[in-house]
Amino acid sequence: VAGASLTASAKLVSGASSPAVISASGKFWKEPDQEADHSHLLELVENSTILAKLLVRRGFSKVEDALAFLSPEKYTATSPMELPDVDKAIVRIVQAIAEKQHITVYGDYDVDGVTGTSVLLTVLRKLGASVDFYIPNRATE
Repeated sequence: VAGASLTASAKLVSGASSPAVISASGKFWKEPDQEADHSHLLELVENSTILAKLLVRRGFSKVEDALAFLSPEKYTATSPMELPDVDKAIVRIVQAIAEKQHITVYGDYDVDGVTGTSVLLTVLRKLGASVDFYIPNRATE
């Protein structure tokens, strides 16, 4: 009964033709009224309608492309050397470690920023670097 009233409220608030989904934090997920066909991906994602829709919205229109994206065995990572000026960064980091210079990693407060900061700190420490980090306060910076 509570779920039904939430769905009805979501439909009224969102103004969409289909009911909105409410997240655990009480925010509404807005789905487009016009959906691209996702039926061809349903078997791949074990009939998960939401996953099939998300894949189509992310540009995966072919089953082969979606499979390559979802399957760790088919995933091909890009080389980190493709990042612009990464060769210069490597030289500078190696120099800083060799000369016992302190390194501060400036991170970001979103999930990939915190994760990236943590991974970089771990690697730099294992390489013998003197390192700390700074992540800005989302509310004040």
